[in-house]
Amino acid sequence: MLNLLKDNIYSIVLNLLFLLFLFSILFPLEKTISKLLKIHILKTHILSVLLLVVLLVIAKISALGFIVSFVLITFSFLVFLFGFLSNRKYIYMLALVSLSLTPIMLILKVDKLAEFFAQTCYLLLVLGVLKDVFYEKIFK
Repeated sequence: MLNLLKDNIYSIVLNLLFLLFLFSILFPLEKTISKLLKIHILKTHILSVLLLVVLLVIAKISALGFIVSFVLITFSFLVFLFGFLSNRKYIYMLALVSLSLTPIMLILKVDKLAEFFAQTCYLLLVLGVLKDVFYEKIFK
């Protein structure tokens, strides 16, 4: 059991950091941290620090993984931002493009890129559905 934890320590740390990143986006953790540290902290500071720690852990694992992950994280952030700020039809069109690129990458035996396109498709579909469901509440 300890050997399993030792072998996957970087994956466990990355998953915990991503979970903390998600909680800091969804919940007002900056208020609690500001009260504990007795200084004013913005949500952007917390997210920037968490993203920097994630990138440092990825750089510790492998340099090539760091470069690829940095590009993919940046692209994912831009896709999320584009998806949230754009018209719903563009979100669904981009999801279809990502979905159509997934089997092409699998045929070319680029599994990591195919997995990334599949996750991007899922993200865009979730964004589209959330915009459809909460359209009146978000854009009044």
